Amino acid sequence: MTVLTLGQQLKNKRQQAHLSQNQVTEPLHLSRQAISRWKNNQSTPDLSSL
Repeated sequence: MTVLTLGQQLKNKRQQAHLSQNQVTEPLHLSRQAISRWKNNQSTPDLSSL
């Protein structure tokens, strides 16, 4: 069984939905940089963002 990181899961779900990072950020009121940092496992979202 392979365990995916949060970043890998986010990227997979975004790609499955055929969304760009910008398309994900707009309704969530987040920066593209925040999503990128999560995807690259450089940071994690706080609970209010989730």
